[in-house]
Amino acid sequence: MTFEEIRTAAGPCPACGETAAKPLLWGYPAAEDVERFGDSVAWGGCCLPPQPAAYQCGACGEEYGVRRSPSEPL
Repeated sequence: MTFEEIRTAAGPCPACGETAAKPLLWGYPAAEDVERFGDSVAWGGCCLPPQPAAYQCGACGEEYGVRRSPSEPL
């Protein structure tokens, strides 16, 4: 899935209305992943909440959308 497809799937941010969604990746990233993805993704951290968000708004930082499974592919 391309980043444009991800933004389309995410829809507008519920907080600010922007369409600047980034996929929210959970887990401790390896240095090469941080280099590879840069700021095109948002890093959620290594502690998964019960319903981890799927996206983070690139404009305001709001986390939204719920992944059906933490291992669900983007």
